[in-house]
Amino acid sequence: MLSAIIVSTLVATGTAPQADISQDWKVHGIEKGKPVQSLKTDVIMASVRSFEGPALVFLCSDKAGLQTIYVYEPEESLEKQVFKTQSFLRKKDGSVGIEDQTHDDAWLWKRRHGTLQAKTRSTGIKIINAAFAKQNITFKFTDMEPVTLKLPEPGQNMMEFVANCSTTQVSDD
Repeated sequence: MLSAIIVSTLVATGTAPQADISQDWKVHGIEKGKPVQSLKTDVIMASVRSFEGPALVFLCSDKAGLQTIYVYEPEESLEKQVFKTQSFLRKKDGSVGIEDQTHDDAWLWKRRHGTLQAKTRSTGIKIINAAFAKQNITFKFTDMEPVTLKLPEPGQNMMEFVANCSTTQVSDD
């Protein structure tokens, strides 16, 4: 009886934990669309769910570079969601606001899957840098309400993602 009271109190006050959905940064390798522990794979994935609901996913591979995906309607499995194919992609203009700077980009919209993917690597780099600087990030897209995300602080695993993603490295050229 006491546990039922505690659970109902937590739910009523909004402090009940979500079912297996963490707001910590997750970093792992991807093989055949499935997560693996090793980062020595063709694709590395970093993901985080914001406190506001939407999620961010970063995919890195030598072949495709750094891909940044804004998941405005996250499902339980972000891995499955971002790898779903859709035969018809639409372009959607949008911007990322960080502090007093705005970065415009064209995004690929998978409307049926609730995702938008940035077309340029620089957008992803700006978002990653903002996360490490503990800055809020505002997403604005045509015909969508703007959303400002407050992300949890990146930890050691996110530093490993950056270190293992060759397209996030600065060259000496």
